[in-house]
Amino acid sequence: MTFPDYLYFLLPSALKKVGKKLNQYWILCSVLGKRFANLKDTVLDVREMSMLISCPQELLPVIGQERGMPRLKGEDIELYRRRLVRKYEIAKTAGTNPGIIAAIKALGYENVSIEPLYKTNPTRWAEAIAWISGGSIVIDDREIIQQVINEVKPASALVTLAQEQIYSGNIYFGAYTEIVKIIDTRQV
Repeated sequence: MTFPDYLYFLLPSALKKVGKKLNQYWILCSVLGKRFANLKDTVLDVREMSMLISCPQELLPVIGQERGMPRLKGEDIELYRRRLVRKYEIAKTAGTNPGIIAAIKALGYENVSIEPLYKTNPTRWAEAIAWISGGSIVIDDREIIQQVINEVKPASALVTLAQEQIYSGNIYFGAYTEIVKIIDTRQV
């Protein structure tokens, strides 16, 4: 049933006694019904464009500007979309370890952990190492990752970025198996 038919259906039966062709109410319903159909299509298009998951990529910089999150250098469009979706979670937990982890995961890394250094050296109470690895679409520029960490870390903390690269392979020493990982740690 179309909008004009539906609007005509809603009229009281006393107004429908004359046939559709001669009825002025039918003409009114057909004009208004076409307008309502166009309005419905426009509203559905605007709704789709306003959602981050389904909006066109041309609107992502506008939404990023509203949220104070510009697109990073070398960032894939889907990674930028995912980072914009996670903006609320990142802002809500900023200044905490879960906030740092959420910010790094929004960059595409799957395995992220924070290792506070006060556990091994009590004089380094404000320092931590962020271990990152995994992910299929990630940002590899260490300066950009460190910049994102610095935006969400506590002001008094020093967070060092460490990238863990795990290569599958076994080293056999008799009956003992050791899994090897190469660690790259640099303070940016």
